[in-house]
Amino acid sequence: QKIEQLKALRESDGTAIDETQLAEQIRTEADPLVRLEIVRTLAHVPTPTAGAVIAAALQDSDVDVRVTACQEIGKIGGEEPSRLLGTALASDTSVDVRIAATKALGHMRDPQAVPLLVVALEDPDPALQLRGMEAMRLATGKDLGNDVNRWREYAMRPDPDAAEESIADKLRQLF
Repeated sequence: QKIEQLKALRESDGTAIDETQLAEQIRTEADPLVRLEIVRTLAHVPTPTAGAVIAAALQDSDVDVRVTACQEIGKIGGEEPSRLLGTALASDTSVDVRIAATKALGHMRDPQAVPLLVVALEDPDPALQLRGMEAMRLATGKDLGNDVNRWREYAMRPDPDAAEESIADKLRQLF
């Protein structure tokens, strides 16, 4: 019943959502499915309180709640959401959460996320490496294939385009 009420709130125009009440409810709610729906509902309210609750959900005891928090934070974009997702990618104990954080960083399509995504490329888990390459592709607009070493090399160069241009310029000067 609580989940249905939260879904109905999301389908409304958003004015009926009381983020203060939901912030209190998520702290006391025992059911992780309800907490997950609270995070989804708060994502429809662009206020600092709602954002803080969603960020706090990255520390929830339930993996699915943390995954949902990553997904919703990724829709916001910006410096602070990138930092939060980078922290989740680097430190969460669940590979599912780390993959969700990686995907969200990629969907933000922000080249500033590249240093954060290096963590995914360095991870021994092939699934996380693959998601890291996909996220790098989205964030940079470049396609270096599925060679994790090429992506690592790209991420370590501060301005890869400038390096490529300077080599071409040197060749032109020789001939």
